[in-house]
Parts: sequence; structure tokens; C-alpha cells
Amino acid sequence: THFFYLLQAVNSHCFPAFLAIPPTQFKLVLDSIIWAFKHTMRNVADTGLQILYTLLQNVAQEEAAAQSFYQTYFCDILQHIFSVVTDTSHTAGQF
Repeated sequence: THFFYLLQAVNSHCFPAFLAIPPTQFKLVLDSIIWAFKHTMRNVADTGLQILYTLLQNVAQEEAAAQSFYQTYFCDILQHIFSVVTDTSHTAGQF
């Protein structure tokens, strides 16, 4: 779980660092966030959702990167969110 706290800290305090990494490495970061909110441990899943929420807020504030981000990743994120929402093994957490 400490890995996800690291992602959360970078996302909250150093978001431009995420924008500076190559797309393949950013995809690994995004896949890690997706893996977190799909996790069956509630604390990991909640942390993943918090990271994703903050990430989407940060992207919305970066006009230069927002359109490209949404075109590339938004449908994939939405698909994974729907898979968690419809999966009966996941229970409601903080959100």
C-alpha cells in the first residue's frame, strides 16, 4: 500500500512530473491506479479512487494536456470504473 501512497503524493504535490514522463511510463502509472481501485482490499481501492479523482481534477486544470489525456485514456478509465461498480465482490467504501 505504500506504493499507492507514493503515487498519491506525487499526484497531489508534483503533478507536472506525471505530465513530463513519456506516454508509456504514464500508462504504467495509470494502470497502477486502475489496479488499485479494482483491488479487493477496501483501503487500497479507496486510495486508488482518491488518486484517480485527484488525477482527473489535475488534468482538468492543465488545458494543454487535457484533450490528449481524455482522447487517450478516458474511455479505458470509464470501462474499468464500470467493471468495479458492477462487480459484486467490491463493497462500498468511502466514496
